[in-house]
Amino acid sequence: MKTKHAMIVLGALLLAILPVALAQEEGTGSAAAEIDEDTQKEIEAASSIHGAKVRLLQLQKAIDKNLAEGNKAVAEIKQLNTTANTTTLEQILEEMTALKAQVTAAPLPEPRTAAQKFADYKHDATELSKEFRAEVKAQLNPEQVNKIKAAAKKERNTTKAELEQRIRAEINEHNAERIKTMLNALGTENESLVAKVRAGEIAPGQAIAAITTTFNSLTAQEKKEALARIKEDLLKRSVLKKAVIDDLKQNYSERKRERALERAQSIKNPEAREKAKLRIQNTPAKTKPSPGREVEE
Repeated sequence: MKTKHAMIVLGALLLAILPVALAQEEGTGSAAAEIDEDTQKEIEAASSIHGAKVRLLQLQKAIDKNLAEGNKAVAEIKQLNTTANTTTLEQILEEMTALKAQVTAAPLPEPRTAAQKFADYKHDATELSKEFRAEVKAQLNPEQVNKIKAAAKKERNTTKAELEQRIRAEINEHNAERIKTMLNALGTENESLVAKVRAGEIAPGQAIAAITTTFNSLTAQEKKEALARIKEDLLKRSVLKKAVIDDLKQNYSERKRERALERAQSIKNPEAREKAKLRIQNTPAKTKPSPGREVEE
C-alpha cells in the first residue's frame, strides 16, 4: 500500500511540473487519425493560463523558425533559378506570418478554451509546415535544405533568446502554482519553496524531492486525507483534458476553415490574399483533427 501511495504522489508531482520542450517531428511521419499522444500531453499542460502561455510562446518560437528557414529557402530557389515559380511557397509563408499573429494575439479567457486554442493553432502550424516542406522538396535537395537551416539558425539567435526567456518565466510561474497546489493537498505550506520555484532558483527535481519528503513525514491519517485530495486534483485534470479533446472534435472542419480564412484576409497583397482564399476553399475537409508532430521547436 505504501508503494501504491508513493506512486500516486510521484505521478501527481510529475504532472505538476511542466516539460520545457514542445513535441518535435522525429521523421517524415503521416498525420494521425486522432489527436496524438504528445499533443494530448501538451493539452494537459496547457490546461492552465500559465501553461497555455508557455505552449503558445513555444509555438510562436517554432513558427519563427519555420519562417526564417522558409524565407531563406525561397531566396535560395530564386538565386538558383531566376525563372522558378515560388508563388505557392510565398503564399504559405504569408499564412504562417498571419498564423503567428493569431498565436501572439490569442486571448486566454479560461483553461478549457486556452487549451483548445493551443491545440487548434498547433494543428494549423503543422499543416502549413508539411505543405511548405512538400513544395520545397521538389526544388531543393537535402544538402541545400540543411545549409539553409544552419544559416537561419544563426540569424534567429537574438529573437530566440528573448522568447526562451519569456517561456522560462511562464514555466516557472506554472510550476510554482502547481507546487503550491500540491502543498495545499498535503495540508501544508512552504512559501519559500514556491518562491524559489517561481524565481527559477531550484530545479523541478529538487522541488519534487522536498514535497516527497513532506509527504513521508505525515501521519497515516494525514497521508490518507492528502491522497484523497491529490486523486481529486488528478481527476479534475483528466476530466478537463477529455473535455478539451471532445471540443476539438466538434465542428472541426468549420473551425479550421474560419481560422484559415481569417489569416488569408489579413494578407496585405490583394493577389496573394485572393489566391490564399482560393487555395483554402479548395482544400478537402477532414472530419477529425490530427495535430501531428511536425512542428519543430
